[in-house]
Amino acid sequence: MSEILKKRLVGFLILISAGLIVLPMFLSPNVSDRALQLQIDPRSPDLNGEAIAPILKDEIASLIEELDNTARRTEPQLYEVDSWDLQVGSFERRANADSQVKFLREQGFSAYVRTGKNNGVRAFKVLVGPHIDLRQAEEIRSKLRESHQFRSLLIKHVPMAAVLE
Repeated sequence: MSEILKKRLVGFLILISAGLIVLPMFLSPNVSDRALQLQIDPRSPDLNGEAIAPILKDEIASLIEELDNTARRTEPQLYEVDSWDLQVGSFERRANADSQVKFLREQGFSAYVRTGKNNGVRAFKVLVGPHIDLRQAEEIRSKLRESHQFRSLLIKHVPMAAVLE
């Protein structure tokens, strides 16, 4: 697990625990000072004249270690979801791809351009999608074919994060 992810998880746990402590104060009804005085345990010492003992460094270290161990046990689970794109064009010039994307967006389709290779030559591919449901992708494909005479290829969607890695 990367160091950045560990730090983020520890920070997240600290924020959640702080929220669990502070949130009830905002959600509880207003209580007068007199009611608060009645809830104090009569056996507790009077804190008005005494200084509260500082937290020891060992206690802080043990709390940090406990949070770190909790963060190690709670690794996030990533789920892969299949989604689909329709490739409706492949162009050597970016301007042509942008023109087709503009047209498709005006028609209400979610279109975008992705750079790739086609027989070793740089190509700008125009894609419509992603669609999580395969049936929905097929419906969009038939709509593109019937209303705009676009032939398309059904391909598996590759997230941008996977392209950048």
